[in-house]
Amino acid sequence: MRMTASRGDRGPVVRAARLLFWLALLAWTGVPAMAASVTKLYEWRDAKGVVSYSQQAPPSSARDVVRREIDTRSFTPAQQAAAKSYLGGLDAAELTDAKRFRRQVADADKSVDRALQALAGEERAFRQGRAPLAGERVGNAGGGTRLRPSYFDRQQRLELAVERARAKLADAYRARSYVKP
Repeated sequence: MRMTASRGDRGPVVRAARLLFWLALLAWTGVPAMAASVTKLYEWRDAKGVVSYSQQAPPSSARDVVRREIDTRSFTPAQQAAAKSYLGGLDAAELTDAKRFRRQVADADKSVDRALQALAGEERAFRQGRAPLAGERVGNAGGGTRLRPSYFDRQQRLELAVERARAKLADAYRARSYVKP
């Protein structure tokens, strides 16, 4: 089908040409610059109820998200620079807090890992220590043997070591759960 611009059917062609002209003119005159002078701010609450502000979209777990757009076209250049600097500072502070939180979680995870390894070692020592060592048995007159008190003392020390390792693991888990963002 061929489009011709005869007098009777010229309406759609002219409208399309005019639309293209206006779009080109708007793009050339700075509509994108006007759109860029609108600052988006987000306010939200996290799972613990802490209110946060940022220019970045909040995480999907955020509650009570409020998006605000501030038209900075009416601001003086000094006000625009101050707003940009302030908002950049908020984002930098948020990044610093996030890094601190990640570091604290990583440190707490290392403590949990060390406590788990210590517990595994103590439980292994307890299992291996079940067998009496040389000198922990004494012979009876009838040909049998019995265990000496040193065997029971060693068993008690091994059990206490396992209990201490379990307590340290519980403390490590508790400390990790108290890490706050």
